[in-house]
Amino acid sequence: GVAVGTEPVEELRAVIRRYRIMRAVCPTRVLVDQSHPNLWHVEHLMKGLAGRLYFAALVRDPRGVVASMLNHSGVARWTREWEKYGVPNRFIGVDETNLDRFRAASLAGRCAYRWLSHVRRIRELRDDPSVPLSLVHYEDLLVEPTQVVRALLNTVGGRVDDVTDY
Repeated sequence: GVAVGTEPVEELRAVIRRYRIMRAVCPTRVLVDQSHPNLWHVEHLMKGLAGRLYFAALVRDPRGVVASMLNHSGVARWTREWEKYGVPNRFIGVDETNLDRFRAASLAGRCAYRWLSHVRRIRELRDDPSVPLSLVHYEDLLVEPTQVVRALLNTVGGRVDDVTDY
């Protein structure tokens, strides 16, 4: 994926082109995409997609995240094959300060490092006043999905009837 390793300029340009096309053909005022690797490219996306752009970060209990990672072979592959992406790698959650512990960790432990790295990135973005960001708690979404979606849409100026499933 785009988020693994360094920032491949051509892949980021392709992502920006894809969003421009989706925005052009989307019949609604609000376009929602769940591509979590974009968390690592917020600044580039904000520059490349001038106009209304808003980020929602899904925050979830680490146990559920790790279990999900272990059950999804594509997601687990990033953590299983971490060495081929280089160190440091914020997306995977490994750097020089935790390299020995990361290397010795089980696959579930490495997934937990990755979860922690993503939570740190979300906090970094949340604390940046130039980044339009809402936090969505996964457990809230499960219990009250309509309320959570309405709150997000209210934040971005959308309406519930603006929702289209692609």
